[in-house]
Amino acid sequence: MFLTDIYLKNFKSHRESEIKPKRITILIGPNSSGKSSILQALLVLKESLNPKGSSRSAPITETESFDLGKYQDVVTNHKLDVPLAIGIMAQKLLPHGLEDQSSLLVKLAYNVEFINERVHFLHFGVESQEFKLSFQFRNNNSTVNATHSFSDVVIPLKDDPHLDGINPRILAQNTNELIGRNFNEYFSNGEFTKHLLDEFYYVPYNRTVTSYGVSLQRNTVRQLHSNPVTMMSFIISKLSKDPTMLDSVSSFINEISGKTIRTRIIDFTSTGDSGVTIDFTNKGISNSIINEGTGLNQLILLLATLTEAPKNAIIGIEEPELHLHPSAQSKLAKILMGIAKSHSKQIIFTTHSEHMLYPFLAEVTKGKQGLLSKDEIAIYYITQDSSGLSTIEHLPINEHGQIKGGLKGFWESDLEVFKQFTEKNE
Repeated sequence: MFLTDIYLKNFKSHRESEIKPKRITILIGPNSSGKSSILQALLVLKESLNPKGSSRSAPITETESFDLGKYQDVVTNHKLDVPLAIGIMAQKLLPHGLEDQSSLLVKLAYNVEFINERVHFLHFGVESQEFKLSFQFRNNNSTVNATHSFSDVVIPLKDDPHLDGINPRILAQNTNELIGRNFNEYFSNGEFTKHLLDEFYYVPYNRTVTSYGVSLQRNTVRQLHSNPVTMMSFIISKLSKDPTMLDSVSSFINEISGKTIRTRIIDFTSTGDSGVTIDFTNKGISNSIINEGTGLNQLILLLATLTEAPKNAIIGIEEPELHLHPSAQSKLAKILMGIAKSHSKQIIFTTHSEHMLYPFLAEVTKGKQGLLSKDEIAIYYITQDSSGLSTIEHLPINEHGQIKGGLKGFWESDLEVFKQFTEKNE
């Protein structure tokens, strides 16, 4: 799936914000300006698409990665009666079901509005050359309004359409058996919307391994949406059982640091249980991950997620440059570009480092020989106004990798310090 729009209304400091992601989307700006909130909003939306049973046992703000608190903690100005909305637009290729095994491009729109945890309004729309669907739900009058149309043929709804959590269960009927089968396979019974953001993977800022080893997970079914501790335990266990994945991550580590990694089974003396650790090796000298520098330590979860996430995944990363030397940051930027291009992955990340930015801009200058064109990268500068609300400015890039108006927020303090230095030495 490829996100084309993200919309926030009354989510944390975002009164009303919108960005249009590209293949690579970079969010810059001062601390606490609202950059991370954009990634967190996608987690909240994903959580709302996976209800815990018919009646939710946890609020939408308790995501799989971390707990954002209560509704009043994330709604702007902490008012319970204020509607909070999160919306996305996306494109996705679906198997067409024809003999030629072709794919069908569909455009998707999903928007949910909450008031004090309850779904107040829901809109789901999908459009292709074959069919068009619009589904709306409002709970203020307990009515559901929905329409289907396939080309010029209007399709009646199944009686009493309802919601599973907030997922519409709608069954279409059509005289064209193939079109009807394709539609029902993907969009009936809430299955499509339930898994709409399963392709979104989040890499949190707290991703370092803080122990000598982790528990060995026997079941290595993908758990990349879990909390950081569970994610790390899963990732290291998966690396110990998947030589291809291990070699890939080790190759990236080697590009950045000149070191390689290998996993090692260990025993926890206190419990007698089996665990697994990671050793970093360089010139015959090995260090376990707990004794490795924080910069390389935190890269394991980041690089493993980038590797493990399937083709066409959407990956949100909090400050990939954490604890890395400037030259290592530049190398990591090139790895991100390569993964995005070779595996059609969409990457959205926050950063405070120009060393993460410049490699992307330099790649644009290569033209057709580069990994990215100017139309495949978007940079947004996010700050707060006098009332504490987020403002977002898109920074256009030309074919020479130049940012219109310059790179905001990076050089002002350096220039001030340089000015003071030169004035003192005159």
